[in-house]
Amino acid sequence: MRCVRCCRRQTTKRYDVPLEAPPWWYGRRYAMVSHALLPIAAIYGALAARRMAQPPQATSALPVICVGNFTAGGTGKTPFALHIASRLIAQGHCPVFLTRGYGGSLKGPVLVDRDAHTAQDVGDEPLLLAASASTVVARAREMGLALIAERNAHADSAARHDVIIMDDGLQNPRVKKDLTFALIDAERGLGNARVIPAGPLRAPPPSPLRLPASALCTITTASTWPR
Repeated sequence: MRCVRCCRRQTTKRYDVPLEAPPWWYGRRYAMVSHALLPIAAIYGALAARRMAQPPQATSALPVICVGNFTAGGTGKTPFALHIASRLIAQGHCPVFLTRGYGGSLKGPVLVDRDAHTAQDVGDEPLLLAASASTVVARAREMGLALIAERNAHADSAARHDVIIMDDGLQNPRVKKDLTFALIDAERGLGNARVIPAGPLRAPPPSPLRLPASALCTITTASTWPR
């Protein structure tokens, strides 16, 4: 059945936010700076590992596809999520995006309205996602699941979502995922394999590498991924 709310044409407008990684993350320059930051990285990593070890507290009646990465910065998560959505829509599914809304002021849960919301409200990437499919912003992802379930309960069959695409959710343990794509930049890899701020990892190894059986590691090149 065709999804009426998800078949909006994607605009060509892009919302790119350039991020400059510290030189010690992906090279040998300033290696001493990275070494000096290891005590802070150890604290950050311990907190991240503790958070990721928690069992999921929220589940959805819909399948949840998670797109994430191991490192800070861009690895093409949003273009990859858009690609998944386009494939699902082409097969007759009605996906909905669930995202944190990084850079926006609204905590949510809120359904993104491209005519009413700005990047200051919900962030750049949710506006880009919302050009292709319904998008829910929620700092607490479990509240986003609740909003999606509530909207489905009151929607007619043609507008009812049947799959959730969770953008940038690899380090979020609160939501149970059915399939996870972990993206790795083909050019830079995992850098020096140290945790922020000593390196680019968002959680210490091997914690981010202890993925469920449903996870797939995908090598991408963020700069050349088709948009």
